[in-house]
Amino acid sequence: MDGMDRAQEIAALHLAAALGRRQAARPPVQAGQDCLTCGEEIPAERRQALPGCCLCVACQADAERTLGR
Repeated sequence: MDGMDRAQEIAALHLAAALGRRQAARPPVQAGQDCLTCGEEIPAERRQALPGCCLCVACQADAERTLGR
C-alpha cells in the first residue's frame, strides 16, 4: 500500500465517521418530511420512488456533482 492508498483510506474513514455523526444527529426522514439540505418538502413521488431518501432532487443533483469533481 502506497501513500496515496493510505490517504484515501483515511479520507474514507473520516467521511464515514462524519456521515455517522450527521445521521445520528437527525431523525430519519418520514413521508412528508423535508430535505436535509434545503429544508423544502421532498415531493411524494420522489419518496415513493426512493423510500428513505433524505434529499430533494435539486440537492441530490448538487451532491452528486460535488462528488464527481
